[in-house]
Amino acid sequence: MQRIARPFTFLGFRDVDGVRHVVRVSSVQTLSDADLDRQETLLVAANRMYRVSQPIDTILDKIGGDLRVVDGHGDFG
Repeated sequence: MQRIARPFTFLGFRDVDGVRHVVRVSSVQTLSDADLDRQETLLVAANRMYRVSQPIDTILDKIGGDLRVVDGHGDFG
């Protein structure tokens, strides 16, 4: 019998104050740069905002997000 890979259900992270959080991946609503250096991210999940000391790209990789740039700049590198 072949095992079927399934996506992660939960995302665990620490906010900038060191507090641990676990949220359901499907509850993530928004990811935004929190600083000009793009080293911190504002993550909104279940209508609650968290400031995380990781870039957006790292978080997207963890949740398996599929990114489509709609502003035409493609500046996500």
